[in-house]
Amino acid sequence: MVPPAGVVTRQSTETLAVEDPALAALVQHVREHLGEQFGVERLLSLTKWSRRSLENRFREQLGVSPYTLINQLRVDHARRLMENHPKETFAWVATACGFSDVRHLRLAFRRILKQSPSEYRRVLG
Repeated sequence: MVPPAGVVTRQSTETLAVEDPALAALVQHVREHLGEQFGVERLLSLTKWSRRSLENRFREQLGVSPYTLINQLRVDHARRLMENHPKETFAWVATACGFSDVRHLRLAFRRILKQSPSEYRRVLG
């Protein structure tokens, strides 16, 4: 038996089924701007919704808060960067994923993947 070399993420597997076109546009905006530092406030500035309405729509349709989705997408992006650029520093990965610093990358990584970026990189070999 030969173990799999890894999973190749394709754009079709990255899409979320979002019925609300306005919400889908926000998710797309997050994907397109992952390398920039921003938070939920930017999403609010792109809609006429209140923060509560935004939070409710995300939770109802995606099962997570906007903040959580942003971090999940950033951590997924960080994983791909670490796989494709194994020699780059964590500071480079953090900046490329829109985290303000390595500490925030580590916190999000641990919260979402239950391991640190260092542990993840060790598993990659």
